[in-house]
Formats: sequence, structure tokens, C-alpha cells
Amino acid sequence: MTLLKYIQQLSLLLRCSFIPNKCPVCNKIKAFDDQSVVCEKCLDKLKSVSNNSCLKCGAGVDRCKCKKHHVEYDGLVAPFYYEDIAIKIVSLFKYRYMTFFASFFAKEMAKKVKVKYENITFDYIAYIPFSSMQKRKRNYNQSELLAEELSKILNIPQSPLIIKLYNNKSQHYMKNQNRKGNVAGVYQIDVSVDLTGKKILLVDDIKTTGATLNECARELKLYGAEEVYCVTALITNKKKKSKQ
Repeated sequence: MTLLKYIQQLSLLLRCSFIPNKCPVCNKIKAFDDQSVVCEKCLDKLKSVSNNSCLKCGAGVDRCKCKKHHVEYDGLVAPFYYEDIAIKIVSLFKYRYMTFFASFFAKEMAKKVKVKYENITFDYIAYIPFSSMQKRKRNYNQSELLAEELSKILNIPQSPLIIKLYNNKSQHYMKNQNRKGNVAGVYQIDVSVDLTGKKILLVDDIKTTGATLNECARELKLYGAEEVYCVTALITNKKKKSKQ
């Protein structure tokens, strides 16, 4: 653990010890013995994805607009939609050192995995990696933290199977039609691990167009993986417009 990481974690511990038990999202005080990560009101504002969901895009069938387009992965599930209060929670998780949200999301992600992938025995959990430059700028990879927590819950070995070769442009600020090209050739597989016939659970924080997950699933299969299933904490998806 680096000195900076130690100071950051110590600071968070001291704040939790001397500041009233507040919800990190809305800052309202919770009951002293309330050990939940977020308060009940904030939890209720999270938009959950129905278990009756499309395995291609991850959205509930009431929101699915993917028209079953071809993807390299074999399935995708997520517990929440990336909208409303979830946007703030993800910002706190990714950029404000509130890494405890990894446990919160992982528990909900694990529930989806157990329901939607109940007949699948996974060999490894992999995650979307950072480049060397990203590692220097950021102190942690949120996708890696999610994978570590999922590994504990599901009792599946977690391994850094994927390597990010260089720092490409952020997918977040790109138009949908440019995202596929932006990730092409960016990732490679750790050849020290034999993936022949293996079933992989691939983890990321947010699925937008699925371009990154798709590229990584393609690489995993090129190196022998039999099946690649994805799970993310959230997916972006707009509700279908009702017909007038």
C-alpha cells in the first residue's frame, strides 16, 4: 500500500469515527446503529433492472432496444440503471475514494449472477483493466475492486486476465458510433493462463454501448475461452417512448 493510499484510507476512517452516521449520498444523518451503506430513501431512488431482462443489452425487456444485435459475449446482466441518484453514487465510488461502494454493488451484482447464470460454472472472474498511465493517475480501479468482492461472494477465482496496452480516449465522452473503433487493439490477454475451454465472468462498473466488454470478450475467446458472460454494476438505457 502506498503512503498516499494509506493517508486516504486513514482519513476516511477518522471521518467515519468522529462524524455522525451520515448517508454518503444525501448527507442526512442515519440511526447510530444503521450499518447500511446508503440510507433507505437513497436506496429507493435507485432504478433496478428487472430479472426479466435481455441477455444481449442487459436491460429489462420493457426497455430493451438492442434488436438482438450480434455481440461477442454470451450474456450481460446488471442490477441497476445508470440514471438519477446512481450517477452521483458512481461518481463518489470512482473519484472520491469511497471504495466501500464496491461491496454494496458487488452484493447486488452477485444476486443477478446467481439468478441469470445459475446453470453456469465459471472458471475465472476477469475485469476491465487500467493502462499504465491510468494506474499512475488513479489509486484504484473500480472494476478490479468489484471483481475482488464478487470473487469472495461467489467463490470464483479472480485473475487479471486482460492487459490494457495503452491509454485510449475515454469512452464516456465519445459518440456511440466511435466507441467500437476506440477500443480496437487496446486489450490483450495474459498468455501465461490457459483459457482453453474456460468460462469467464467479465466485470465492469458501467455498460454503455458494450464496446469495451465486447472487445475484451472477443480477445478472451480468441485465446481459447469457451464462453464469456458479463456483469456490470449499472447499465445506461433510456426508457422506451410510449406510443401516442
